[in-house]
Amino acid sequence: MKKGRNYYVDMVRGLMIISMVIYHILYDLVYFFNYKIEFLHGRVAEVWQVSTVIIFLIVSGISLRFYKSYKKRGAYIFALGFVITIATYLFDSDDYVLFGILSLIGASIFIIGLIEKGLLKINKYLGILMFLLLFVVFYNLPSGYLNLGFTKINVPEFLYSLKYTFIVGLPHAGFSSVDYFPIVPWFFIFVVGFYMGIVVEEKGYLSPMGKPNILSYIGERSLIIYLLHQVVIYAVLFIISKFIT
Repeated sequence: MKKGRNYYVDMVRGLMIISMVIYHILYDLVYFFNYKIEFLHGRVAEVWQVSTVIIFLIVSGISLRFYKSYKKRGAYIFALGFVITIATYLFDSDDYVLFGILSLIGASIFIIGLIEKGLLKINKYLGILMFLLLFVVFYNLPSGYLNLGFTKINVPEFLYSLKYTFIVGLPHAGFSSVDYFPIVPWFFIFVVGFYMGIVVEEKGYLSPMGKPNILSYIGERSLIIYLLHQVVIYAVLFIISKFIT
């Protein structure tokens, strides 16, 4: 086993990457190649996408225990997210990625690097519960309202009028992104992962364990796979469509 590697964490990350790739294959078939897949517009597909992202972010938060410099790591991943934005804009200026999952992860890591001391003052179990509740309350902020139990509160419209507030979950009218994960509410899930990382580390579950396998192999390379998978998917589907038609 590679020194310092926890292959179980890699396996979960690898499983989520596979789930993400499958979802994007279906997404491309529908939105780029005009296939009718009704399932993708239903509630089950929405739950599939959201649960995949939640687990992926929690694992990413847990994985912070393996990093020495949060700020450097966060800035690096955020920069890769910006590369994705530029590349997708050059491919299609009408449908491109603006503050997608990599931008979110990069920003989240960097922010935690800034506020880690404050987060550590909160009991880890209370932190998990508190930020889960914040995620639920603010989940629909980009849609214009907050969830409070059996009721909802509409957010003042003027908060959505600024050009760059989409970063924090307040997209302006006409905002569009094919992969949009703003800081609010998704940063809250990342913080849940941060606290869970402390819990599992204290219990000894982040020590080197497990054996390498295909899922851990994919998980180790999740970043490069994410960067390249849409290009590969589109190219393969494009070639296949030419043969079919």
